[in-house]
Amino acid sequence: MNQLEQQIHLFLQGIGIEAFDKQYDNLKQAIQSFFQQQADDKHLIFKRSILYFYQKDQIINSIPYTSEDDNVYTFDGVKVSRVKPEYYLGKASSMVAGASVLDGLEISYSNNNNNNNNNNNGNNNG
Repeated sequence: MNQLEQQIHLFLQGIGIEAFDKQYDNLKQAIQSFFQQQADDKHLIFKRSILYFYQKDQIINSIPYTSEDDNVYTFDGVKVSRVKPEYYLGKASSMVAGASVLDGLEISYSNNNNNNNNNNNGNNNG
């Protein structure tokens, strides 16, 4: 196995696709072909059960694959990385919108500024 093949194997294992999986060979071949084509700035992102093939900032292909893993995996042909979804969503992603999360949080709106603007406009036009 050459280094690219080893890294592809590591990437596929990371996203939960083992060598005995029936889609393993098809995905491995698609990834190898993708990285062997002459072009710079290529990378893969596996997110929400879809494998995205990127060239620069454009998605040029995508392949669905069901996975229970919520992590995001990236692969640039050399390095495989696992990224927690919070990296993209920030701390707010750990908060689920619901009553229990909002307990004790007071949100109020004031139209005071609008009233002042209306008064000012009335005074200027008067």
